[in-house]
Amino acid sequence: MRKPRIGMGLAAVPAVVVLLMLALTGPTGPSAQGSKIPVTSLKAFTSVAEWQIDITWHAKDAYEDKDWRASGEVTATARYVLKQLDRQDAWGHWQALGVQSSNITLGTGLTNKHNGSRLDYRSTAGPVAAAMADFQVGGTSPGYLLVCQAGFPVKGTDTSMGPFDGIQVLGTTQMDMPGLSGVCSGPLPASGATIHGSLVIPYIVPPFGSSAAPKTRLGIQYVIRPYVDPLAPLVPAKKR
Repeated sequence: MRKPRIGMGLAAVPAVVVLLMLALTGPTGPSAQGSKIPVTSLKAFTSVAEWQIDITWHAKDAYEDKDWRASGEVTATARYVLKQLDRQDAWGHWQALGVQSSNITLGTGLTNKHNGSRLDYRSTAGPVAAAMADFQVGGTSPGYLLVCQAGFPVKGTDTSMGPFDGIQVLGTTQMDMPGLSGVCSGPLPASGATIHGSLVIPYIVPPFGSSAAPKTRLGIQYVIRPYVDPLAPLVPAKKR
């Protein structure tokens, strides 16, 4: 029986980034400009020049049928620093096209119960590919919209074909949902400018999401806060 490989190769990642960026290009038409969100409630957010997003992905799963046995776990983190691209009275838009830091621990495996052959995936050292984060406040959103994505390097080992390299893409978007319905969103906090959020979405983490095993449940937790540069010079005290 055919064995599944990495669900998304490096060459396919930029196309996903483009689609997500096009999907989040700001308020459109009268509905956005006619939003009833009070301008004063958004000022604390739209006036922020840069945001820091810390995100964690985690999944642990197992599956077995008459043909296959699959198991695995992944935990990954990424930090993005987003710069403001646009700002209106009731809308703000920030974006990052890379990560400030990241980490991943991944180990999954798939066994063919008929012949005993095995396919394994392990995280490996290397730069993150096609990372991006897009954050919007106001406009037509319920408060904010968030898209994060990062492609982590992994190494596969097939008992019949040997080792190979791949990319495990992790994100916040449920790709089988129409329009923006699969995009992460939520209300703004009643006080302060720090947003805490979490969600669980079906996702491809090979071998889960292949012909041998269904998608896994990917848990996502994130914190969005105004960015403070730790290397910024201290402001000297004013003379009396």
